[in-house]
Amino acid sequence: MNPAPLGASARRSRLLPPADALAGLYVTLAAVVIAIVVGLLVPQAIPLQFLQESGFVERSTVWVYGAAVLCVLICHGRAAALDAVSASILLLAMAMRELDLHSALFGISILKSRFYIDAPWWQIAVALTILLPIVASGVWLAKRHARRWLAPLSRWNGPMVTLALLIGATVFAKIADRTPASLGEWGVQQYVPQGLLYVLLSLEEILEWTLPALAIVAALQLRRLREAGAR
Repeated sequence: MNPAPLGASARRSRLLPPADALAGLYVTLAAVVIAIVVGLLVPQAIPLQFLQESGFVERSTVWVYGAAVLCVLICHGRAAALDAVSASILLLAMAMRELDLHSALFGISILKSRFYIDAPWWQIAVALTILLPIVASGVWLAKRHARRWLAPLSRWNGPMVTLALLIGATVFAKIADRTPASLGEWGVQQYVPQGLLYVLLSLEEILEWTLPALAIVAALQLRRLREAGAR
């Protein structure tokens, strides 16, 4: 998922149809609309289990992550092999988190600082062994492409827009996930309509499903840009 160099971005963006360049935006907006509709239909028309842990949305999300990894590995160019491997590692880490494997391994999330205070040394060593390639992949991609994100928005190409939407959807899904608990801590959850809580749950789960879908869109956009630039 290596965006085109900035020097060639403007020229190549003219070769990329607007519908393709904004495909990630269309996917994200569609996901938000679907999530709101699904949330409003729970539980009268759609069972709550559809959105809960081990429900259809969560199970299918893992399969979409698998498709995203394959798509990234297939679509990369020869010069971007390490980028593709790094992106695949990050996607696999996100899939593992979706399956709650970061907590299932030792009964406590290896992403929490408390784990590294209370856990025995061998568990910490295993956790660090798992996290090291993930962190290294993120650092590599940031080192390679961070400067491109500082360019004016007018110079962003399709994959960059889609990846920005992926990051934004990740943040929004986390906010939707944490909001009900925060309302409970503030003592006001009982005043919030149950329908709104269902909508928040739906937004969280369906936006999480959308993350690997956006990764697929970005990989396909990048491949199209490379093919257009090679003509």
